[in-house]
Amino acid sequence: MGRFNKILIVDDDDTGTMLTKMIIENFDPSIEIDVVWNGREALNYLDKYCFAGCGRDSGCPELILLDIRMPVMDGFEFLEKWQTKDTGDLKKIPVAMLSSSYSGDIAKANKYQIMGYIEKPLSADSLASIFDKIH
Repeated sequence: MGRFNKILIVDDDDTGTMLTKMIIENFDPSIEIDVVWNGREALNYLDKYCFAGCGRDSGCPELILLDIRMPVMDGFEFLEKWQTKDTGDLKKIPVAMLSSSYSGDIAKANKYQIMGYIEKPLSADSLASIFDKIH
């Protein structure tokens, strides 16, 4: 599995977020994990921490784990806004969608340039497969 310095989790589910963090920490406790609770907070986070430059030495995450169903701004709305923003290299940050096995969500997710789709509940194997695709 590849090495990450920072991962951003975008998910409003406390239990799911805690599980995701535990799985990541079991892979590598040195990975910095930031959490925001909806798509709007994710856009604000990326605006704040990434516009100085994207890379291993910046505050920019190297992977975004994005839930689909969230209040305020869901995962699909986030992707729409993100893809229309003038963000240059920031669009190269890999995104993996997290959600149920609902076929409508999977089909819609496949319309975006995402790294993968992980069905909840998250497992170490499903996360490892996403990590391996990236590194």
